[in-house]
Amino acid sequence: MGNVADAAVNRLDFFRISATMPLYRLTPINPHDPDWRTSIHRDVAVVRACSAEQARSLASKAFDTTLAPSSPGGKIATPLWHHSYAVRAEEIQDQRYGSDGPAGILEPWGYT
Repeated sequence: MGNVADAAVNRLDFFRISATMPLYRLTPINPHDPDWRTSIHRDVAVVRACSAEQARSLASKAFDTTLAPSSPGGKIATPLWHHSYAVRAEEIQDQRYGSDGPAGILEPWGYT
């Protein structure tokens, strides 16, 4: 009985890992905004994700840092990858990147 349950779980994991997902290009609108100091990456990112919200979340987790000091006047810089006013998210089709596979950052290379 346990083998049947294990096989079902493994099958679900296989589909979750190998699912086809959209690709999103995340483009900072104003990379000169001082709040971008909280990000180690301030340029275009390509992300495979289930939704634009998940793409933003993955970028934020990979790039945001809390190491940036506050700006003059004591305002703490705010991570921007989550905000539509700061980052344009558009679904793309680009043969350089596969839509099969797990959610993750495809560009820049080296982030998970």
